[in-house]
Amino acid sequence: QVEHLREQLQRMQKLAASQVDQVRRAYAKELEERAADCEGAKSKASEMELELELEKQRASILDQQLAEARAVAAAKQGQEVDAFQQAAAVAAEALAAALTRAQQAEEQMRAASKRADQANEAALIATEEKMKAQAKAAEQAEQAVALAEGKRLA
Repeated sequence: QVEHLREQLQRMQKLAASQVDQVRRAYAKELEERAADCEGAKSKASEMELELELEKQRASILDQQLAEARAVAAAKQGQEVDAFQQAAAVAAEALAAALTRAQQAEEQMRAASKRADQANEAALIATEEKMKAQAKAAEQAEQAVALAEGKRLA
C-alpha cells in the first residue's frame, strides 16, 4: 500500500509539474504576443509622430506662402490684387486643411500611444496572474507531497 501511495504521489507530482509547465508556456506565449502588439503600437505611434511633424512643416510652408501672397497682393493694384487675394484665399484653405490633417495625425498618435500603454498594462497583469498560478500549483504539489508522506507514515 505504501508503494502504491508512493507511485500515486509520483504521478501527482509529475502531473502538477506538467500543468505548471503548460501554464508557464501558455503565459510566455501570451506575453510574447502582447509584447509584439505593444511594439507594433509603438512603431505606429512613431510613424504617426513623423507624419505629424511632416504636416506641421507643410503647414509652416503654406503659412509662409500665404504671408508672401498677402505681401505681394498688398503691393499690387487693380486686377492683380484680386488674383493675389484669390491665391491667398486658396493658400489659407490649404493651410487650414494641413492643420486639420496635423491635428488628426496627433490624435491618432495619442490613441496609438494609449493602446501601447494598455497593452503594457495587460502584459503586467498577465505576468502577475501567471506568478499566482505557479505559486498555487506549487502549493498544491507541496500539499499532495505532505499528504502522501502523512499517509506513508501512518
